[in-house]
Amino acid sequence: MKMRHLEVIHAVVVHGGVVAAADALHVTQPAISRMIQTAEAELGLKLFEKIGRRLAPTEDAERLFEEIDPIIASFHSVQERIIDLREGRLGVLRIVATPGLAHSIIPATLEKMLRDRPAMKATLDIRRRENVLQMLRANAADLGFGLLPTDAPDIVSTPVGSGRIICVSPSDHPLAQKRSVRPEDFTDHRLIMLTRGSPLEQLIAPAFDAVGQPLDWAVETPYSASACNLVTAGFGVALVDSYVTQQIELSDLVIIPFEPALTVNAYVYRARHKPMSKLATLCISALDSGPRKSD
Repeated sequence: MKMRHLEVIHAVVVHGGVVAAADALHVTQPAISRMIQTAEAELGLKLFEKIGRRLAPTEDAERLFEEIDPIIASFHSVQERIIDLREGRLGVLRIVATPGLAHSIIPATLEKMLRDRPAMKATLDIRRRENVLQMLRANAADLGFGLLPTDAPDIVSTPVGSGRIICVSPSDHPLAQKRSVRPEDFTDHRLIMLTRGSPLEQLIAPAFDAVGQPLDWAVETPYSASACNLVTAGFGVALVDSYVTQQIELSDLVIIPFEPALTVNAYVYRARHKPMSKLATLCISALDSGPRKSD
């Protein structure tokens, strides 16, 4: 299968249809349709179904997309590197980070670097933690950022920030009056939790198990910022990481320490067997010497 066919499948899934995919790839709609038909014939799979006036990806297409996504990211990275060389740019720093860190510790670091090196360029991609590591392996990023370390043998993780699990509550909620909250305090209160199986949920759950308190959640979401927005909307209280306090305005909410204290470190990831670029080294230095606190 040609790389162009993978690009087309990827574009149709990402942009939600043939029209937007054709615009993104700067080709005609009939050309997109022909390449989809060719790809389906070569693979022996039905990738899209027509629903109304748009094409919707099948389950096979969704699974294939998971494999295609890092390949396309790597391919685009190669294209960008070729342009860098051709146009004589001084350097491009490619960062991929989980949403919480992309909106908290990364902006100040990039601002500092760009202020000192106005000719440099940076790209910031925001992905789930598993996709951050995947993009490093695919050489689609120089540095990755996420919460908690990784035991992957091909990835080096170094702590660059220290936070903790906190409870976020409406100001008129019964828990808002407490100096700290423990697992037992959540009985009969509607809890917004981070997605089951996520690194932070795996950090929080043992604290509840240790005291025999069921981790009874009402709503789950993968992101701390989303959990705080649900608190603002009146869904309940949330257990999140403290980096969220640097992301969104929480002045109408109450932040309560969770006990026992659960430390949540931020980490920078890099591919073990790839030499770090000068810009990547400078980026880590710009994060300041020693961990950055997130209280």
